Amino acid sequence: MSTMYGTAVSLMLMIVSPEGAPTLAQRPAATADQISKGQALKSATEGPAALTGSQVALVHAGLTDTDPRVRETAAEVIMARAWMARSKRTAEARAVWLQDRGKLAKSQSRLEQMLKSDRDRKVRLAVVLALSNLEYTGNEDLTISARLTKTLASAYELEQDGTVRNEIIKTLALTNSDEPARDRALSKALSDVSLGAVQQAVAGLARSQNAAALPRIARLLRHHSRSIRLTVAQAMARFGSQAKSYVSEMRAAAAAETDPIVRQTLDMSIALIEKKA
Repeated sequence: MSTMYGTAVSLMLMIVSPEGAPTLAQRPAATADQISKGQALKSATEGPAALTGSQVALVHAGLTDTDPRVRETAAEVIMARAWMARSKRTAEARAVWLQDRGKLAKSQSRLEQMLKSDRDRKVRLAVVLALSNLEYTGNEDLTISARLTKTLASAYELEQDGTVRNEIIKTLALTNSDEPARDRALSKALSDVSLGAVQQAVAGLARSQNAAALPRIARLLRHHSRSIRLTVAQAMARFGSQAKSYVSEMRAAAAAETDPIVRQTLDMSIALIEKKA
């Protein structure tokens, strides 16, 4: 069961970008002005030294640019700078990131505003990742601040794009927070039309062992998506003895399950629950 959740390091890497390591997005042919601004911003991601004052100013200006691709790139710079520290895992790299973080943190309010109001989907997606990476303090603690938790939860309520909602829920699911808004957003996401958001919500609620969500999670045992059924089967074991009253439903789901891996996972989860009960 542990492979579903991974180690602290792998979880942090999962919130760096939807495709893995951060690279500036592949885009259609750009104007000369876009190229000039993009090259200037890209230079801020290169080199081991901390960002200079002029580079920080470029990022701040990029976040308010009228061109959405420039805004997107500016947000990606923040993500990339944090990634450098994570990937190198040295004291020197972490020290550089903490210097950068102190300077880039001034953009937090602007990023929060962009997450709720920017009309460009790719910009909002980059902003989720930028805000998440601004929380990185040089260690592998998966706890995020109440401020970020509330920001993401409220943005989820407004977001119309499934890809962005999925990234918001993934960030909340893979991190820890004592802020009640986290589990409220994850619970709401159990009904999301985005299958990715549903899957992440199940995993996130299981991580926090939110027993109040168990009835709704159990109803997903018969979901049409194999991936969601598998995630639910794994999640039920995470609840341990709290899921004891759902064993009969799990047995019925296992009997009706056509996928051998999902069925085997259900059987293993049932055994673990009964062992802990």
